[in-house]
Amino acid sequence: MVNVVGSTVNINNSKFENSKNTALHFMDSSGIVENSIFSDNNCGISVDSSSGSATTVYGGCYGLHTTGLILSPLTLQITNNQFTRNQNIGIEVRSGTAPTIQNNTFTDNGYPIKIESSYPAITNSQLSNSTSSPNMLNGIAISGYTHFSQNYTLKNDPQLPYILETNGPALSPYIDSGVTLTIEAGAILKTNNTNSTLFVYGSLVASTTPGSPIVFTSLKDDARGGDTNGDGLASSPQNNDWANIKFFSGAAGNFVNTTFSYGGYGASANIAASFLLADFPVATGTLDVQNITVGLDSFVPQYSGNFNKINIYQMQRTGDVSLTFELKENNQTAAVAGPIDLNAIPDNLPTFDFEVTNLYASLIEGRTYQLFVSATSSADGLATFGKAANEKPAMAIYGIRNIPNPNPALSIDSGALVVVQ
Repeated sequence: MVNVVGSTVNINNSKFENSKNTALHFMDSSGIVENSIFSDNNCGISVDSSSGSATTVYGGCYGLHTTGLILSPLTLQITNNQFTRNQNIGIEVRSGTAPTIQNNTFTDNGYPIKIESSYPAITNSQLSNSTSSPNMLNGIAISGYTHFSQNYTLKNDPQLPYILETNGPALSPYIDSGVTLTIEAGAILKTNNTNSTLFVYGSLVASTTPGSPIVFTSLKDDARGGDTNGDGLASSPQNNDWANIKFFSGAAGNFVNTTFSYGGYGASANIAASFLLADFPVATGTLDVQNITVGLDSFVPQYSGNFNKINIYQMQRTGDVSLTFELKENNQTAAVAGPIDLNAIPDNLPTFDFEVTNLYASLIEGRTYQLFVSATSSADGLATFGKAANEKPAMAIYGIRNIPNPNPALSIDSGALVVVQ
């Protein structure tokens, strides 16, 4: 093995053959590797940095699993090379490194390329396998130990789809908080594990045009990105081949013209969705509410479901104030929520939105309901609401109901913002 540490090297028209380890290993180094042949090694090239933080031993090309918390400033180009019959990996990229990998040809390698917590620019790869084998996975593997800790774009390399290595929370790629991972138009990402395939604490952007969709699909899907698992016709994709992309509270996602195929393992057939029951918007002026009970106009839900939450428009508060909400059907008490103490709520909020978790009223489509608001306050306590056209508090009332799951390949926690178009 040739080990390059902290140096700048230019390698041209060279051969690296028959190494039982990694033929060429770069540690904190820069330079150019071009017009060279890497054949019959365990691994062809490994690009590494000492800034990566090791986590656990593994049997990859070199060393320990690492993170990409620190982006390496070094420039390394790997271009116009041939990688043939490297048993494990043609090119491995780790530890926050960001080499340029372009115009390389890959033939009969275990993986052509594998990245772990790193940020390479991979373009114009050529895949030229002489045979099919399950021991040869024809794509760019994203290690299950990967943390994307820097903003990064996964480029579309047409002959090499991405393969998400995943096996549950301990072995899946993560997008860290505050980080945006962007997927380039036309890119294909495959997986075959029934756990979540990608854990998002930051932002995931997959926005493209109808003519160049971004695809998340099964590793067995030969119709998109070719025979990536190398088994010919021995397998075919099925529903629930993989689970989902998991978004945690505070995460964001934007999907435009993105296709999700064969995912949704373990997903519910239905999901709870909020819907508007009645809206009494602000018309003009304000309404003081102090030690009184006010009834809003009646409303008739268009769907059956459960009472869920209330928006109070343009509320201000002074002193000690608490509210109780009473929902009635035909003047019969159906359920009561509260009292809800408003003292911890800042003044002058344009909209105060809170979940009414202790109001378990089931609403039936087509029936008539009315909501009553009772205010209790100290001598100096006062709640001021925006005034609706009916001279009553301006509010919006929401229910929640089950609807068919529109995208079982996405698992979205409360507090995450995910847009699918």
